[in-house]
Amino acid sequence: MVHGNLPPAQVGPFIKDIKFPVNKKDVIQHAKSRNANSEVIDTLESLPNQEFNSSQQLKRILGNIQRQF
Repeated sequence: MVHGNLPPAQVGPFIKDIKFPVNKKDVIQHAKSRNANSEVIDTLESLPNQEFNSSQQLKRILGNIQRQF
């Protein structure tokens, strides 16, 4: 399984309107409820197990993950 292969802009629509603070599990569940494809879910699975307090924080971390791959 390849993780972190999508840029935040492609993940963004699936995490739009999420209520903060959230944790990794909440982010993944929200994306699944918006019919996210397996690439989006794989990318979100790469998130650290922590609480996210804002969309900016979440997108920054997603960007950092993407740059690692």
